[in-house]
Amino acid sequence: MSFALSLLLTGAGGLAYKFDREQILKPHPGIKYDFNDYNLHGLKRCFKESLERCETGAKNFIPLFRKSLFYPLKGMVTLARNKKLYASEVIYIQSVYCVMYFIILTLYLNTITPMYVSFLALLGPLGVMIATLHGLLHANLLTMMFMRMSHFQAKLVILTCKREPDVPIYPIGKPVKYYIPWNCKYFWLVYFPLKFVKYLYGYIVLCVLLVISALPIIGPFLFHFLVSPFITKIYFSKNLRINGVSNINRQNFFYDNLGSYVAFGLTAGFLESIPIIAGFMLSVNSMSSAMWFNDNFN
Repeated sequence: MSFALSLLLTGAGGLAYKFDREQILKPHPGIKYDFNDYNLHGLKRCFKESLERCETGAKNFIPLFRKSLFYPLKGMVTLARNKKLYASEVIYIQSVYCVMYFIILTLYLNTITPMYVSFLALLGPLGVMIATLHGLLHANLLTMMFMRMSHFQAKLVILTCKREPDVPIYPIGKPVKYYIPWNCKYFWLVYFPLKFVKYLYGYIVLCVLLVISALPIIGPFLFHFLVSPFITKIYFSKNLRINGVSNINRQNFFYDNLGSYVAFGLTAGFLESIPIIAGFMLSVNSMSSAMWFNDNFN
């Protein structure tokens, strides 16, 4: 039940971003040429772009990794120095987190934890302690999955951006979402099959990651380690959207700054693995992502 609720809310948050009304819809520029020429032009273009992304990501990985690893800690310092400015938003986000965590934890302790207790019964009282501790950590992981995808932090991100000197007041424009029209051959013969494979692959990967997260105690930490760049992607996406960056350029930005995404996500994910503190870190990491964006985005 706790898994189902968490995945349902995470999916709802993802759909809210995907179909956000605060964006401009335009046909994808990649379908201007005739479909019959796709094998000649489209595949070559995609292959070339993939190689360029790999080269750029590998070249910049180490410098960007070092530069971005401690940005979540910078967010803590900024919050400590400006408590009055951010207090109301941080308390609001923490309150929402605590309510959702309590709901998920209650469901988890009454459905999943008894299974762990039975598996670890041979360890006696120690097994019960391990099962309970894992329940606290795992319920927090499930809570954070959809809390990151929510819009509760949007105001805090904008507030942080406005405080930064020499930075334009947000937002400066609506992001463009390029789409593939469903009434063209390209959609049904190329785009739709590729999307189907992509989502099927994503579903399988998610199932594997959830199995890994079920490992007692270490599972939630290992889960956040493996998805670290995608944790950052969620945080940075808010800033990119506010700044009017299109979905295509957001994807390019991810590969161009892969080292930063991994480093930021490692620190953020580790700190968000700790229950209760995770709610506080949700605010801190939202602020830190805005600070990183202002320092590095051109």
